[in-house]
Amino acid sequence: MKRFSAILIAVMFMIIGTHSVTHAMDWKSLNIEMVSRTENESQTIVILKDRQARTFKVIYQDEAMLAKLSNKIIKYKNEFYGWKNIRFNDITFMVFANFLNIIIIPQEVNVNGLNLAGAIPAGIAMAYDPEKDWVRYDFRITKDEEFIRIVGNYLHEDELVNRMAKTYDNPAGNLQSANPDPLQPANTDELNEKMVQALIYLNNQDWNGRQKTIPVETIRQVIKLRQSNPDATKAQLWKMVKKAKINVSKREYDLILVLCFNEFK
Repeated sequence: MKRFSAILIAVMFMIIGTHSVTHAMDWKSLNIEMVSRTENESQTIVILKDRQARTFKVIYQDEAMLAKLSNKIIKYKNEFYGWKNIRFNDITFMVFANFLNIIIIPQEVNVNGLNLAGAIPAGIAMAYDPEKDWVRYDFRITKDEEFIRIVGNYLHEDELVNRMAKTYDNPAGNLQSANPDPLQPANTDELNEKMVQALIYLNNQDWNGRQKTIPVETIRQVIKLRQSNPDATKAQLWKMVKKAKINVSKREYDLILVLCFNEFK
């Protein structure tokens, strides 16, 4: 089974108009030290460290939105670093529009004496919705050549670990939840769209080696075509995609089928 490399999260932000930043985020006021800062034409990436020397990455475009979500970044950084059974050194927060996306690459996921970190190839993806004030997780776990989607509202570490354990112990019992359209779960459409976009972004590069994503509408077009032609092979469906003039590369097409339909071959 084809497996993705561990994801270092980021996403290509949709730019509407132009804006300027009048001042940089004051991380010192939050007892945070900036280790490094890099910028390109669409985003800023900062590596930060707290007083316990715990590092985390923040990727953003809009400084004002970053300021609004900065307290939530610190809150969830502290909470996740306080986990007992899930340990990691790699966590990234992404400010995307009014959402806060989070990717955690676990080193250890202790479930009944087993380390399930290797069964979570793309990391634990989460997103915070400020309007609903909740965090929702949406990621995949592997078992016996199956790639099973886990989706739910984050409550606490124990609930999340128990969900992983049940999925790993009984993958067949969770396959049904992996098959529905991942872009249209009840009441969480936009939240899950952003996470799918982020995962595509981090496994996709342009000719210059830079990460890039594709519009949500493009993802929906490929999904609709696959749902309308469930018996078509990947090769046959790719011909349909080109005939329909959907603006997607072969790599992006493959990623959509992997992330949304668990199709690896």
